[in-house]
Amino acid sequence: MVYTAKKYLFVMILLTATDMTLSAAVRQVWDFEAGTGKWRAWGTKPGMDAEKSARIVTSSDEKPHGGKQCLRVRDDFDNASPYAVFRVEVDPTKTYVFKGFIRSDGDAAPNEWVGVSALGEGEKFIRWLETPKFKLSAEWQEFWLLLSGLPAGTKYLYLAVKPSFYAPSSSTGTVCVDDVEFCEQESAPISIRDYTKWFTFPMNPKRQPKPLVDIGASLLHTPAGKHGFVQSKNGHFYYADGNQARFWAVNIHSSNALFPSHDQAERVAETLSRSGINLVRFHLTEYVLIDRDRPDRATFLPATDEKWERFDYFVKCLKDKGVYILLDSVTGLSARGLSDADVPHGSEYGSHRPWVHFEPAFIELGKAYIKGLLTHVNTYTGKALKDEPAIAMLMLINEQTMFFDWKSKPWPAHYQELLKKKFNAWLIETYGTRGALATAWTSPDGLCALKAEEDPAAGTVSPVTVQEIRNEGDWKTDKSPPRIRATVAFFRAVQTAWQKEMLAFIRSLGCVLPVADSNIYYDIADLETQTMMDYTSQNVYYDHVRRNSDQSLSMANIPSVERNPLFGAGLIENAIAMVKINTKPVTSTESNMMWPHEWRSSYFLTAASAAALQDWDAMFFYCYFGGFGYDWDKADAATAVLQPTVEFNDPALLATLPNAALMYHRRDVAPGKNLVQVVPAKDDIYLANGEPRSGAFPLNYVPYVSRYEIAFGKPDGRAQAVIGASGKASFNFSRTLNKKPGLELAKEFDDYLKKQGLLAEDRGIQGDSLVSDTGEVIHNFGKGLLIVDTPRTQGFTGFPKDELKFRDIRVTSRTGFTTILVSSLDGAGLDTAKKMLLTVIARAENDKDNMQYASFSKAPNGMMRGERLTVAHPQPGLGTVRVEPTDATVLFKTGGMLTVTPLAPDMSALSAPVQVATVETASAPTVWYLVERK
Repeated sequence: MVYTAKKYLFVMILLTATDMTLSAAVRQVWDFEAGTGKWRAWGTKPGMDAEKSARIVTSSDEKPHGGKQCLRVRDDFDNASPYAVFRVEVDPTKTYVFKGFIRSDGDAAPNEWVGVSALGEGEKFIRWLETPKFKLSAEWQEFWLLLSGLPAGTKYLYLAVKPSFYAPSSSTGTVCVDDVEFCEQESAPISIRDYTKWFTFPMNPKRQPKPLVDIGASLLHTPAGKHGFVQSKNGHFYYADGNQARFWAVNIHSSNALFPSHDQAERVAETLSRSGINLVRFHLTEYVLIDRDRPDRATFLPATDEKWERFDYFVKCLKDKGVYILLDSVTGLSARGLSDADVPHGSEYGSHRPWVHFEPAFIELGKAYIKGLLTHVNTYTGKALKDEPAIAMLMLINEQTMFFDWKSKPWPAHYQELLKKKFNAWLIETYGTRGALATAWTSPDGLCALKAEEDPAAGTVSPVTVQEIRNEGDWKTDKSPPRIRATVAFFRAVQTAWQKEMLAFIRSLGCVLPVADSNIYYDIADLETQTMMDYTSQNVYYDHVRRNSDQSLSMANIPSVERNPLFGAGLIENAIAMVKINTKPVTSTESNMMWPHEWRSSYFLTAASAAALQDWDAMFFYCYFGGFGYDWDKADAATAVLQPTVEFNDPALLATLPNAALMYHRRDVAPGKNLVQVVPAKDDIYLANGEPRSGAFPLNYVPYVSRYEIAFGKPDGRAQAVIGASGKASFNFSRTLNKKPGLELAKEFDDYLKKQGLLAEDRGIQGDSLVSDTGEVIHNFGKGLLIVDTPRTQGFTGFPKDELKFRDIRVTSRTGFTTILVSSLDGAGLDTAKKMLLTVIARAENDKDNMQYASFSKAPNGMMRGERLTVAHPQPGLGTVRVEPTDATVLFKTGGMLTVTPLAPDMSALSAPVQVATVETASAPTVWYLVERK
């Protein structure tokens, strides 16, 4: 069973547990005053240590939640993960609640967890239900699980408490629970909310000759390119005149969005500039700049001159407003429709296949497209794209390297044989003879991974597949460690050869623009190949939406502010930091917390604070507008958020865009005081399992506290701390040899920094928080808050409970989830600024979306929120996007009376200014207030 919102009614993410009526018929309560309450140990097996087994489930009088006893569950085993369970009989058509209180003993267990498994007749296991994991805390916190939509055939539920979930079996730990209750929920009295109480705030691109707030006027230079071509040097971007270049950017998907009318082009350029955007990525230009039906396809020209004319005028309008352009993908191979006549098995290529890197036909097609695109002369500027300084940078191909293949189908024999031929040639070049290869592939105990019938001279040695390089390997199989290692090294050689050829061709055209290879990297093995390119990039989404076969949309819908980075949470910050090479600028050409994620108003504060703290060079939001079938006429007519990647009119995201632009461009968040360089051990560069992208140590800690870089070979002398396995490292670490959990390593490194005097005692790990070494950015995952407190920008996103105090403001929010930011507009600190922008945004939703949840959980401030979200959305763009009102009080510590003007979506006045001492955010239907001091 799931709860559904229809028309203007939405199932409320329950504010208190009392909003539901719970049936007494199946209610079971455990206060553990009389012992363990028949909870028993599970996950045991014959031969386990009897003394340790007896300690798994016991009652305890140490710090109970209520009364004199609680239940303690211990995992003392270094090769097993036992837990406590209680079996209850259930009806799969009904909905149940499992709640109580949980804490750890403050030990090193990575996660404590309460979970539920479903079992059928004869207690046959069906599956674990999706239930939340809890952050490590020595303090009691409430858990509250709504169990609905039980699998068909479920007869029993096993309620479970586990000390170390999602951890290596070597991890140990202790967890306590108390005042636990399981009961049936009666579904009749469900709290709902009415969208008619929410307000509209249409953000479609508009002209505004005299906006009250114009971020770009103070931050952008016009025209784009006035300082000369962008260059890559000393680890950052610079203009030709020596000024550093930083970009706060968006994507426009090419499909039909690169050909606006003149009026639309002018409005879009003006709107982006007004919000502080100074770079647009033209994503997948080949979708529109290649006419697939023309016999002269190799010329790569659009079908009509009108398309080129509109394209050219759009480029001119952006340039005039100080907005630069990134061209992607300049090889035309990201998603081009090909036939078998174009390239072998071209009809099977699609996109995201490694074949483009070693098939000669692909390479020649790529060169032809590069030439056709870069030599096109703009009708309005008179310059070829390769000679246009308003083009900031190029990218060869979107989301593709030799190291991943997004399709699970086996390769055609042509590509398997071609790769094998190249692999054997590489083996001969690398090892010389079969004997030398056999020696290199022999283990210390004499086991040889080279088969008797294999000989590189005969071309008979097989590499492993792209999928198999992610494993450690097994000497007893044909997927041995040395074969995997050799395949990784071979893939690096193929990738590098392709980069050299494409980069040389671009330079032969007289193009000096910075060039990146691609924009998804999983590990050190593929990242190392990027050292010859001009910059790196990483695409990453938090809680990426999934489109189901019935066209509904699904996502976990868990707030990023509640995720603990120390456990390797796979957050935006750590994934982008992973690709920062010390000698290269770093960008993220795509990142987002996309609609319909309810808590997405956290995105821009997250992205801007991380980018500023790390001193990154360009951050791109994906996607402002575009997508297949979408043109600017549809944008002008849209009243709803159209798609997860078409969010130009989404207030939940775009409300905080101006504050984020200020924060990033002006460096309101200062770069981290400490620079930490990671020097991979020699064997680590062969790793391809993707742990860094998911936030393995040190990426679970450093990007949230200090600046992070990776340095291949040796540190460059700029870092305050070096992590590595050589004698030059200040903190010893090798992924190949390390066996410690990431949390333990993070704590050790935190201690090291503090003992060295590099980190103040009130920074770094602070209980359930991570505090930057500047003290300006606080990830308080225990309270579900991300806080920024700088002289010129102050605020938070998340689940506020009490008054939040900053340097110059105090905020009390009575809305369960919200994002509130105040930024100076005149460059002064908030204590003296004459003009300030106050942004207040909670959630925004289309009022006809059909939203469903599989379970509910309680946020740190007590707000009940839905998880495992599905939006049954048969037609895109239904209804009208509406904004949840935020009821908050913002008090400015200095300045006396203030003049406050509510702003419209085009930054004009929504209503007349008022004189107030404090700002009440429920006073007007807006997300923006201009706050002025006399």
